[in-house]
Amino acid sequence: MRQTHRPPGDRCRQPGCFPEPHNAARTPFGAPTRNRWAIVALALVAAPAFGDDATTRPRELRTWRPIALVGLQPADGLDARDRWMPTAVEEVLTRRLRRVPGLAVVSTMRAYQARREMRDGDQPPPWPRVLAALGVKTRIGGTVAGPPHQCRIRLELVGDRGEPVTGEFGPARMFDALDQATEWLLGRLVSSRVDDKLRRLLLTPPARSPSALEYYARAVIAARKDNMRDVVYYLEKAADYDPGQPQVQIMLAQVEARTSPEARATAAARLRHIQRQAQQVGDVGLDLDVELTHGAMLVAERSFESAAMRFARCREIATERGDVYRRIAAINALADTYLSQEAELARQEDAESKREERNAKLAAASALLDEALDLLARLGDRVAEGPIANKHALLLERLGLNDRALEMHQRSLAAAEAIGSRANQATAWMFLGQWYRRAQRYDEALDATRKCLELASRDAHPRVRIALADIYAARGDTEEALREFQQAYDELIDTDDLQNQLLCLERIAELQAQRGRNDAAVDALTDALDIAEVLEWKDRAAKIRARRDQLKRGAP
Repeated sequence: MRQTHRPPGDRCRQPGCFPEPHNAARTPFGAPTRNRWAIVALALVAAPAFGDDATTRPRELRTWRPIALVGLQPADGLDARDRWMPTAVEEVLTRRLRRVPGLAVVSTMRAYQARREMRDGDQPPPWPRVLAALGVKTRIGGTVAGPPHQCRIRLELVGDRGEPVTGEFGPARMFDALDQATEWLLGRLVSSRVDDKLRRLLLTPPARSPSALEYYARAVIAARKDNMRDVVYYLEKAADYDPGQPQVQIMLAQVEARTSPEARATAAARLRHIQRQAQQVGDVGLDLDVELTHGAMLVAERSFESAAMRFARCREIATERGDVYRRIAAINALADTYLSQEAELARQEDAESKREERNAKLAAASALLDEALDLLARLGDRVAEGPIANKHALLLERLGLNDRALEMHQRSLAAAEAIGSRANQATAWMFLGQWYRRAQRYDEALDATRKCLELASRDAHPRVRIALADIYAARGDTEEALREFQQAYDELIDTDDLQNQLLCLERIAELQAQRGRNDAAVDALTDALDIAEVLEWKDRAAKIRARRDQLKRGAP
């Protein structure tokens, strides 16, 4: 009898506890060739989602009509022990489609991340709304029934240029049903014939056994719930069943990369092993995924030049292949690397003498972000557009290009409003308010920051009130500034945010002293001193004590 898999409570799950990568000769890419069961005839319902005119389809690919295969549901009656199957089908089919040059296929990770970013209440937004915000033109949903040896997959392909198309596959062994679904999707989404080499790659079994795939799918489910304890457990189990599963090894490497240098060395070995396998079979997409992961590890180790070389290679290859999503990932990673390099230069003693070199890094990052934003606009992806526009706005401010920075802040706000995210709108209004404050446009700064306060979560209110108080103080409205600082402090008093409590008390003391209310200022500094001592900030405590003593003596 099959058992529901649960991680034992006393199992060691430290990220460093991983088996060494297996030799490529012992663990070939994919699983051994096996006899296929006879393919069950496909049941096709309704008209094509794309026009049958072949002359229109290549143009659609060139203009990137994004595709997403997410939100598969368990069919009625699916055993609770088989609830991993829809996730496994999503992962395998999406990964296969992303290997096809020219197809713009949203990764499952990106789709679920976007859904989380757009969530404002207890319930996540419906998939059609999420995918529309991502610019998706073709949605593929459906249901999955089990058990794995009698798998049934039903897919519904919904485009914006025709009626839905339905395909039904199985009952068959799970890997056979996945192959049937893959063939059907290729027929619907790819206009030209898929060459034999690519077809063999696409139909490579996703794992040595359904059990290996099951544990990987359970790891993905745990990752979506931020349950890293179970992620590691299920990845280890998946690796036990099939050490050659590339996605398992990449996820393990990503976990290891967050820990010690020794664990990062193990992660690097995993990635080199997977990359050799990918290059041997011509899996360019997997090669790029490994390169991006390895580059991120190098950034964490401050090996910026090596990381930049990897990201630049990814960008070049992805551009040549028309792989727009990996291209954007490489562009963003390369821009972040340049920003990290600039920050490293800024920390050096001769930072000012390297101003020209630092500005060159910032300018290079700015050009890359312009490229990313252009691609996102062509994709219609408003979810990613907002954060990247915000990042670009802050970078442009550092370059002194304030008018362009304002345009980017406004673009970030427009994207947040387009996807209906209150949290993103609040963030955009806050940054707009800060821009107006620095430009001494105080009325506009106050309006923007008040809008942020209306949209922000209750937990964020104290920080927004501090920003409001700073604007009032800069405008010379001391009483309003005091009122906002006091309100922020009152909202923080029952939290563990001691740093902002300290900030409020020091600013209250300063403003009270400006109004000639030394006793009130001394009271605020006494409370501030208590917090500074709890935080063990000795220099800060000494300055607070000295200022309090001045005020006690009647000094202004």
